[in-house]
Amino acid sequence: MPVVETYHVFISSTWQDLKPERKAVEEVLQRMRETKLNGMEYFGSREETTREVSLQEVDISDIYIGIFAGRYGSGITEAEYRQALKKNLPCFIYFKEIEAIPDEWHEKDSLNAERLSALKKELTGRHTVTTFCEPHELAARITADLHRWITDKWIASFSNNKEAAGKQFTYDQLHYREVLLNKVKEYWIKGVLERALYTNALIELVLEDRPSAVEHPFIGLQAPIQTLPLGTEATDVFNQMGKGRTLLISGEPGAGKTIALLRLAKNWISRAESDTNLPIPVVFNLSSWYSQDLTIQRWLTQEFKNLYQVSKSTVEGWIKNQELLLLFDGLDEVKAEFREDCVRAINQFMQEYGMTELVVCCRRREYEALTNRLRLRGAICLQPISEDQITQYLTEAGEQLQGVQMLLEEDETLREIIKTPLLLSIVSLAYKNKKAADIARTGSLEERRKDIFDTYIEEMFNKEIIFKKPGTVHQYPPAHTKKWLGWLAQRMQKESQTVFLMEKIKPTWLSKSILFYRFSVALIFLLITALTGLITGTIIGVFCMKQFLCAISEPMPLFKNAMISYAKFMAYGLFVAVIAGWRSSANEIKLAETFNWSWKAPVRNGLRWATYALILLFFVGLFANITTQKEEFSLVLIFKISLEYAILIGISRSLIGGPIYSEEISRLRVNQGIWRSGKRGVFIGLITFSLIAIIYSIYYIYLQNYRIHDLEILEKEGFLISISSWFFTMIMGGLIGGWMNGGAAFIQHFTLRFLLWRRGNMPLRYAEFLNYASDRLFLQKVGGGYIFIHRMLLEHFAQMPLSNGVSTKIK
Repeated sequence: MPVVETYHVFISSTWQDLKPERKAVEEVLQRMRETKLNGMEYFGSREETTREVSLQEVDISDIYIGIFAGRYGSGITEAEYRQALKKNLPCFIYFKEIEAIPDEWHEKDSLNAERLSALKKELTGRHTVTTFCEPHELAARITADLHRWITDKWIASFSNNKEAAGKQFTYDQLHYREVLLNKVKEYWIKGVLERALYTNALIELVLEDRPSAVEHPFIGLQAPIQTLPLGTEATDVFNQMGKGRTLLISGEPGAGKTIALLRLAKNWISRAESDTNLPIPVVFNLSSWYSQDLTIQRWLTQEFKNLYQVSKSTVEGWIKNQELLLLFDGLDEVKAEFREDCVRAINQFMQEYGMTELVVCCRRREYEALTNRLRLRGAICLQPISEDQITQYLTEAGEQLQGVQMLLEEDETLREIIKTPLLLSIVSLAYKNKKAADIARTGSLEERRKDIFDTYIEEMFNKEIIFKKPGTVHQYPPAHTKKWLGWLAQRMQKESQTVFLMEKIKPTWLSKSILFYRFSVALIFLLITALTGLITGTIIGVFCMKQFLCAISEPMPLFKNAMISYAKFMAYGLFVAVIAGWRSSANEIKLAETFNWSWKAPVRNGLRWATYALILLFFVGLFANITTQKEEFSLVLIFKISLEYAILIGISRSLIGGPIYSEEISRLRVNQGIWRSGKRGVFIGLITFSLIAIIYSIYYIYLQNYRIHDLEILEKEGFLISISSWFFTMIMGGLIGGWMNGGAAFIQHFTLRFLLWRRGNMPLRYAEFLNYASDRLFLQKVGGGYIFIHRMLLEHFAQMPLSNGVSTKIK
């Protein structure tokens, strides 16, 4: 027997006047196998209020049915409808005919009568409304409408299943899709949206439909600007567009553009998780756009790697198959000189991938200043909060914001400032429990805004931590915190970064100390080499005690040979250290978290190194024989020995250069990439050392069995020196292998962090400090990175003076 899907239906209406209608609807819904009724009839006794329970029931429902007659009631019915809109539920609306409503059930309160009239007007404009006179008539209409909706749903599901059956996904494709959806949800919904809802005023914003803000293919058919019904969200506008949706969201700074974008993302993540045919919603910030010639495709591959740790090939497949819903925030954060190019690149991308769905957010003034327009299907603009909404918000807050409410009556500047949800929220936190007389009321608009942010920062230092991170121990002094966050904000502004990843700290952040940084990296490698040389010499001495004792009678040659051996370590170490320090890129530190083995590049490099080594060793051997004037002189022997060692060197180089590195796809912890790179470097170093040791052991066995004469020469020249040379090759191979494959990133990163600490730009325990700043609601955690709670706060910190005489060299 086929499984019948059950849909939860919520019945919304006033209670007393519509009891017969609700009873009739309940009876028919109970007879339908596909529906289950949610409504006041089944609330029972609960701890929550009726309003709270009603909204909870709407949240778990699949369909909303609204029945309206002559009463407005307490407002719960309208609240239920608003909640259904936010949940994007299908809404079926039914009005009872005016003449069928008894006189005693007409609204007597004039204010409620106005509210009911406005609500009905909105419902009529938003939905197709059905009218009725009798309860049985209503029940019949609802039954027919639900039957049609369920049938359409089943047909659509059947079509989707056929489409899905025709489009087969591999395990890896489904896995990467699931991982990306989880990351977007973890980073942006849980990390940003849910925390932002705590700090931003929850006020319904008015949206304006502005089709003229974007470039339409039919320019003459553009509609005029119109105000959308209260309660309409960007998600509603976007969803109603149908396939191939593209939308511009604009507004003033702090108007809620990012929140609107993330609510849309949340809606589509939920849908994409249950339907693999829907595109994957992915959030990006355009602030990192940096070049005139950069294409959206290339930029996306870079951003996917940096933020979501997805490989280039996977991203290219998603783009080619148009499987992404691209959510671009911060067009206004692109550097002014590149903003026009960014718009052109987006338009070019949409021309090539016309079925890709897209949303772009931008501040209104910055967008209107552009010469070019985005070629999108629609545009909306978030409007400022009305004075009535502000008054209602402050009134509901009670005595805590009474001082702000009193000041607003005479302070026009403050009224202008708090017309956005962000600033209203910031003011609420900054001036909580303050008297009107204690709030600054002089200065220009910018000066007052600066004072509000300064007060907010001070209040956050004194506020009890709400979102405390595990492991946050330190209580950092306010002066240090402001200086460090100011320095970070300046770096992020300069680099056009919105998300700060600790792994992406660049040597260029040292400004004029790049040379000193490179010298420090080289010195560390040299110290490692020197220490390794001492340890190796000790080990060789223990295992070669016999040769050591035999050489006591000739101390000077032994001392000379030991010095030569150690000098060889130091010379090679110095040579490699200089190269390592000089090749330490000033632009970025390349991570090595995971690897796949590739033979192409290693074989090519191994052959090249073997060729160079053969030529060099042959001429060195030839020169040594000529200068020492040995009797046993054979070009063939020199060539054979040179060839053997060249082959060993080539194999060693191939082993060192075999791994092809990428950044891990599941990086969630702070600085996780650096620690993985360090562990990978140690692992590859040990593997390289072991493989070279095996190769040299095989070579020694070969000498014992087939090259007795050469072995005798080696023993005659000094077995200790021969073993020392072999150990030297193995140790240096392991060091270089580890350095090239993750060790360099690890040492470069912590060297850079140490130098920045010495300069007073950050504490040593930087991850702990960033968590502390997040607890204080200055930053928000996004995956393994951090963002300021809003760009306006970043800009405020960036304007703070750094040279304030504060000693910041603390842990």
